[in-house]
Amino acid sequence: MDLKWNEFRAAHKGLKMNEMRALWKDYKAGTYTEDDFPKADVDDHGRDLEAIAEVEAETAQEEVQESGEVKRDEKEQAFLNNIGRKESFGSRYSRLH
Repeated sequence: MDLKWNEFRAAHKGLKMNEMRALWKDYKAGTYTEDDFPKADVDDHGRDLEAIAEVEAETAQEEVQESGEVKRDEKEQAFLNNIGRKESFGSRYSRLH
């Protein structure tokens, strides 16, 4: 089974990040298998919201790095999202004045 980073990280909860990254590289290289994974302690049943948020943020950052995409500035993205949308006279007037 080919795990994604989130799944791999969940299986290695409690390890230091540098240790986890080293194991991840070994896993991707095929020298570290799921049989070698530590046994999961599932007391929180995956409900550690702080850890989930941290994983999601790191995953998003790594996906951007892997894809080579650059996240746009929020104002720039909002402007681009509105291109081609019809604007009422009232909203155009209030935006300009």
